[in-house]
Amino acid sequence: MTVDTAVDSMTVDTAVDTCLESDVEVSGAVTPKSAAPSSAQEQESGDVSRDRGATDDGVTTAPPEIVSSSESDVDVAELFATHTGGATSSGRANAAKNTRRAEATPFDERTGPNKREKGKKGRKKKNKRAEPPMPTDVAAHPELAKYWYQRYRLFSRFDEGIRLDREAWFSVTPERIAEHQAERCRCDVVVDAFCGVGSNAIQLAFTCKRVVAVDIDPLKVAYARHNARVYGVADRIEFVVGDWMEVAPSLKADVVFLSPPWGGPEYAKEKVYDVHTMMPIDGFAIMEKARLITNDIALYVPRNTNVNQLVSLAGLGGKVEVEQNLLNGKLKTLTAYYGGLV
Repeated sequence: MTVDTAVDSMTVDTAVDTCLESDVEVSGAVTPKSAAPSSAQEQESGDVSRDRGATDDGVTTAPPEIVSSSESDVDVAELFATHTGGATSSGRANAAKNTRRAEATPFDERTGPNKREKGKKGRKKKNKRAEPPMPTDVAAHPELAKYWYQRYRLFSRFDEGIRLDREAWFSVTPERIAEHQAERCRCDVVVDAFCGVGSNAIQLAFTCKRVVAVDIDPLKVAYARHNARVYGVADRIEFVVGDWMEVAPSLKADVVFLSPPWGGPEYAKEKVYDVHTMMPIDGFAIMEKARLITNDIALYVPRNTNVNQLVSLAGLGGKVEVEQNLLNGKLKTLTAYYGGLV
């Protein structure tokens, strides 16, 4: 959805929903004319989010308008008749064919079904991957259990040594969402202003020549560097330990990716999330710092964020595209794209 803001008018162009591969869908969100805020980082990881995503299912705003795909060219009447043994010529032909096939392979009471049927039944089921024990640091916090069971959504290579601290479990952006965001932010140099343990920085390194990953927490930066090595992209990321609000003026980049802290899982309990008052750091102030670098900005926020605020952040004459991020068909988070990213 593209929103052009002006002094006394606003136009909204709806977009057809698009889907990512696997179980993640990202659809062009449509901002209602009333701009009613939508509902819930789980982002939280499996809910997830900087999470990249959230797990709560409730959404307070009207769903985006969906443009259906073109109708199939299949003759529905004939198809129905074929499956029900109807009077169409194709239906009779299929029925006769199936009858001949059954007569050619009679059931033997001594040996059971024919070899083909026996073979199908005799196939061994693939062994499911054994569930490893939950780490003691995760088990010590029962509220993290649901994120543990969704760990492969956060990092597909989790078993290769991915490291997370307690906060990262519910603030990491799910990998499939991060991949899509990275594609949208493709450029030469990109800044990940709140990199955390590196979920976004890692994916950005696959689409951009250079990534500057910033975080105020030295432990998170150490984990992010380690996780980047797991994915083989550490050589393309420059890690900076520092406060974004202080470091921003000294940075240069083509795009800035913002996934600021949301204040913990409690954000999901709010009917409407206010980026101005509910974020640990004022969302409007964060955007001002980003604009010192570039106008091409991506902002990752909870699904229940006040859409009117996202529009106002574009400024007079600016553009914003608000995108809904879904996992398994459930709305998790929103990503707002500004400037040349629209």
